[in-house]
Amino acid sequence: MSRTRAGNLLSAGIVVMTVASLLSTAASAADHDDAASTRGRQTFETYCVLCHGSAGKGDGRGAALQKVRPSDLTASSRSDDYKVQIISNGGAFMKRSEGMPPWKTVLSREQIADVVVYLRGMAERSDARSAAEAKARAKREQG
Repeated sequence: MSRTRAGNLLSAGIVVMTVASLLSTAASAADHDDAASTRGRQTFETYCVLCHGSAGKGDGRGAALQKVRPSDLTASSRSDDYKVQIISNGGAFMKRSEGMPPWKTVLSREQIADVVVYLRGMAERSDARSAAEAKARAKREQG
């Protein structure tokens, strides 16, 4: 085998291994997000549903007891870092509603991070539903 052919085969092998590694890393990250979202959903259902409601719309049973209605988490455009801060430190700390308590003494950092992953997925699912509803509405209006 010529030196050039061996070098080309080695280069191709390295490219294949690199692509396989990147795909594996992406799959691993997706698996991690799925697990974090599952844990986040469990934490959300335990601690957040009372005020934010099961769909995160701010319409839980305890929402009526608040001076300020809890946020609709499905419509939130806030960053993950902001969400970590408000969950950890509460609404008053973030110059928002005092009805949102600080959870950093109740929830671990991992639990808070998991809730944020779950909220991100909740907002993405809501966006997808809204887009599908808008498309269906436009189709009905045309037809």
